[in-house]
Amino acid sequence: MTLLPAATNQTSITAITLAQDNSLTECSFSKEVSEFYNMNFEQKKMELKNDLLNDNYDPVKYKLNVETNTNLIRDIFTIFHSLPKLNDITQSKPDVPIFEQIMELKTDSSEIKKFIRKVNYDMIGYHCNHNSINEKCDKIYGNVVDIYNSDEYLHYQSFISFALMTALSIIRKDKFGQPYNVYPADALLCDNPDDFSFGFIDKCSVKEASENIIRLNGMIANNNAQTNKSCSKCDAARRKYNYSLFQIERMREEQREQQEIDKQYIEMPDENRYDMKEFLLKNYPSIDRFLLKDVQNKYKSTFKINLTFDELKRKIEETGLFTISNVHRTMYVNRK
Repeated sequence: MTLLPAATNQTSITAITLAQDNSLTECSFSKEVSEFYNMNFEQKKMELKNDLLNDNYDPVKYKLNVETNTNLIRDIFTIFHSLPKLNDITQSKPDVPIFEQIMELKTDSSEIKKFIRKVNYDMIGYHCNHNSINEKCDKIYGNVVDIYNSDEYLHYQSFISFALMTALSIIRKDKFGQPYNVYPADALLCDNPDDFSFGFIDKCSVKEASENIIRLNGMIANNNAQTNKSCSKCDAARRKYNYSLFQIERMREEQREQQEIDKQYIEMPDENRYDMKEFLLKNYPSIDRFLLKDVQNKYKSTFKINLTFDELKRKIEETGLFTISNVHRTMYVNRK
């Protein structure tokens, strides 16, 4: 990780600190570092912990007076950046869906309105009993306590605490213009307790923390799989409702297309308006087989003319493109 140079327009604040020889020393801190120093211990600890766990390394905020101290803080952030991310524990219970009423439009046909009323009747009063699922979820909530009490989680928290204390110790040393001693000293042999260092994070501790996080993620994944239950009945109801909305929109679109076709016929000259070949090609451009009764109804609704089956059969066969068949007393028009 490379340190970025501080902005030239950064506001600087001069702090006067007491050196080891009891002389006053001036240290030039950036505004961010000065604000960080002025926090109390717990605030400083919480902010540093949040930055470490969320990989929020700010080279301006953590640029200290002594270069070796700045590099050590950066190394701690690099170590946390290399660790696997701890997954979140999620716990949820399935909710009962509430379906909104589908409104009928004035332009809807009677067929569409009938379908909408049926969907509303089925879906508006939908209810599902989740008591058994909720009871299972409640029983598994105890797994979260087991995770927090596990050796893996306790060791991981100890690793974070040690890293935090090390970082805070580096910052405290830097405040007095002292380089941090990465080799731990025996506090009993120090004349001044402030001379004591916590040492530094070793590779074995990093490896152990990584392994603990991986094991914890396995435990969390197992817990999440058991607590985040879904209701198959509610899921099916959601799919049914969405499919109904899709079908209503499809029927409305087909109705709009049919109205456009009817409008074209109305605007045709009289000599072409009642041409059966043109009528069939417009209304049935790709269907190979359809009811003769449907042709009769559409012809009547379009031209306000009611043709008998015999008249329709004659006109359709005269087009040369279709034939008429009788299947179980039902008349069909077939494309040649």
